[in-house]
Amino acid sequence: MGYTLRKRSPRPPIQVRTSIAEYSAYDLMQLIEWLSSDGQLRTDDEIVTEMISVLGFSRRGVRIEAAIKSALQSYRSGRLQKSLF
Repeated sequence: MGYTLRKRSPRPPIQVRTSIAEYSAYDLMQLIEWLSSDGQLRTDDEIVTEMISVLGFSRRGVRIEAAIKSALQSYRSGRLQKSLF
């Protein structure tokens, strides 16, 4: 019994921006949900690393990492679904 990887769902229509401050928490949570849609298990560090690439950043700054980790925590607490209603 293992996990079955599946094709990732379509990427949310969120434009690449020049600063992490230009992304809303909702934007980041949507991208986290999209990354997770393939069913692959990832550590928090792997999610942060992949998000940095998806967001178009070349460096892992303190503010970038903090914003992604905060969005990840919100996503895991179910805030993405709550914000849709």
